[in-house]
Amino acid sequence: MSSRGSFKVPRSSKFKHVFGNPYKKERCYEAIRLSSNSTEGGNLCAVNPKFLAVVVQSSGGGTFLVLPLEQVGRIPIDAPKVTGHGRPVLDIEWNPFNDQEIASSSEDGSIKIWHIPEDGLSMDLDEYLVDLRGHSRKVNIIRWHPCAEGVIASAAYDSEVRIWDIVDDREAATILKGHPDTIFSLSFNYNGSLLASTCKDKKIRVIDPRAGKLAAHGMGHPGNKGSHVVFLGDMNMLFSTGFSRMNERQVAIWDVRNLKKAIKMDTVDSSSGILLPYYDHDTRIVFLAGKGDGNIRYCEVSESEPYFNFLNEYRSSSPQRGLGVMPKRGLDVTSCEIYRFYKLHNNNFVEPIAMTVPRRQSNVIQRDLYPLTPSNVPSMKAREWIDQALNRDPNLMDLLEDFPPQDGEIETRDMRTREEREERPGRPVAVRSPTSESPPKSPVRVSSRNEGYAPSPETNHVPTRGQNGDSDIQYVKATEVSSKPDNKYKDAIQVTAKAVNSRVSSSEKRRSGGNRRSGIFRTGILTL
Repeated sequence: MSSRGSFKVPRSSKFKHVFGNPYKKERCYEAIRLSSNSTEGGNLCAVNPKFLAVVVQSSGGGTFLVLPLEQVGRIPIDAPKVTGHGRPVLDIEWNPFNDQEIASSSEDGSIKIWHIPEDGLSMDLDEYLVDLRGHSRKVNIIRWHPCAEGVIASAAYDSEVRIWDIVDDREAATILKGHPDTIFSLSFNYNGSLLASTCKDKKIRVIDPRAGKLAAHGMGHPGNKGSHVVFLGDMNMLFSTGFSRMNERQVAIWDVRNLKKAIKMDTVDSSSGILLPYYDHDTRIVFLAGKGDGNIRYCEVSESEPYFNFLNEYRSSSPQRGLGVMPKRGLDVTSCEIYRFYKLHNNNFVEPIAMTVPRRQSNVIQRDLYPLTPSNVPSMKAREWIDQALNRDPNLMDLLEDFPPQDGEIETRDMRTREEREERPGRPVAVRSPTSESPPKSPVRVSSRNEGYAPSPETNHVPTRGQNGDSDIQYVKATEVSSKPDNKYKDAIQVTAKAVNSRVSSSEKRRSGGNRRSGIFRTGILTL
């Protein structure tokens, strides 16, 4: 199914006004001689909370630069580099479980693992930890397993996908030979049990990486240019980018279990640059960056109609050579940052771009933006995943661990793992920070209006202001509260109701015809 409307028109969402905030020049990285090599699927930039790595131009073998994140400004031409590849480097990626370990692949057909000292490089590094050889042609893609320690997937121009265990066995654990031509992209699913790929033959494939078997396949985008695919977290869905027969850029959503036809396909524009998708599991936002473009679009995805909605666009007149992405644990949660790119410019500098959600109370931690997120601790060993065929979701961490709820603040995030949500579906119970002035405990649930929760005529609700001021209203559902609450709790509800009525925004007044008694804004106390 193809459409032109849904990707063009912004829809209502709390992420509708996400904007890109480029860093000031003094916080960028200048005078870096970026590599002129271009490859399908590879990254010329990789970043983690400690280091920035960039593939640079070199005569002879392949090299890349590794800088401490705080080393901004003009980079000396003789800055120490990682050397050791006999041909140009095509892809680099940091180990998600070790900020001092990075993998690189090259035109020489090798994959190397490097250890970076705690304080960064003081001299050129040519001693590697591991040298993986097996591909007969240049290796254009490497991807670390999201859950198992020391597992890497690689794709090369020999049309093979290989799975490596770099801890116990240096040989390839699995060799997948189902692709007839060049592989454009590789993506692990949420727990690493499946791999998705796109190929020059225009097909999208889902692979069991341990068995080396094809789980599903189907014809993707009909155009001849490069196509890319990413798993959408734990939703059993894929998001792909590609081209139509008329060379229009397209995006599509697919069901992993049936790739015969896209659930939804949409046309973006008629530009010629290949669209690279970046998925944020925590916010369910896909960022779309075009090679040679200066713009980054973003859309919100869901498991039901309309499947994806265009949100907004970051515009720049300077085209991007490539992008690196900061892991979630490296973001600034105090400024409502939900994503951060490191943009490679043609004029040899790297510019961080913070994707930020605007909030009125920017000095308050916005807890709804930061659910539990995958941590830097593996959930299993390589041998558990390869030999025992275990599947475990990533270990999760709380980005707001250092920012506990203040007195009286209500915690509205869903703090459950995926397994816990499947065992006990529904909304989580809210947690209120204890205070000496807090009302007695009662089974009160909190849910967000933005999640589609609407007052029912059979139940009573008290509206309270959320952390986003007037635009983020929360409803305290009181159907389970005792029919005879004490006076202290009843007084607290009365105060809340009066406070809300006194702060109705002008836009809300217009929607209700200026009547304070319309809708949920009714003067008085909650009837119990």
